[in-house]
Amino acid sequence: MFVVRWLLRRKDGVTHEEFREHFERSHAPLAEKYIGHLMLDYRRIYIDQAFGRTAVDAAGESIYSPIEMGWDLISEWVLPDEQTMAKIQAIMTGDVIKEFHACEEKFLDRESQVMLRCSTVERNRG
Repeated sequence: MFVVRWLLRRKDGVTHEEFREHFERSHAPLAEKYIGHLMLDYRRIYIDQAFGRTAVDAAGESIYSPIEMGWDLISEWVLPDEQTMAKIQAIMTGDVIKEFHACEEKFLDRESQVMLRCSTVERNRG
């Protein structure tokens, strides 16, 4: 299994709700159309609220409070193997990538995108 995660942020002037609506209505269907057949799973994990360690109490315990995360979405592609990523990259060229970029211009801060190639360790339930 090969996992790719994208950290994505909305453009200035776009609300979190507008970002989510556009992603689900337009962007995710594009991904399904062109590369969905290559994915074992395609998750969109929207970050509704983040908490960070902002203080320590008298007993030395961490206090977590709401913080500005900076990301709106973790998009996760679960692929059978790394070769599948190469197939996706081959598809995402020419008119296909132009279609994605036109969609992204409406809601996504493309300059801040981060792509993470991830290893996954499954929980041992034994």
